[in-house]
Amino acid sequence: MSDLNDTIRAAEKAALNLQNAMVQADMMREELGRALRQQREERHISLREVARQLNVSAVYVSDMERGNRNPMTNPSRLMQWVQILRDAA
Repeated sequence: MSDLNDTIRAAEKAALNLQNAMVQADMMREELGRALRQQREERHISLREVARQLNVSAVYVSDMERGNRNPMTNPSRLMQWVQILRDAA
């Protein structure tokens, strides 16, 4: 019975750690999206122009900026976005 209780406690701890990591990832995704939007707006680049250069829809870009999509799932696209911002600086 002790082994079962130990296993249950370990599973609960792992689930809590995973939940905390997911919350942190969500916060980072939202923070990155806000930073990308802020930089885009400061450079007076339209959302549609970023979308055109990334070859994605404006809705997709908007979703990334609002934290509804994770820009980190496609590192090459994220680097392309950063280059768009650099070129406009």
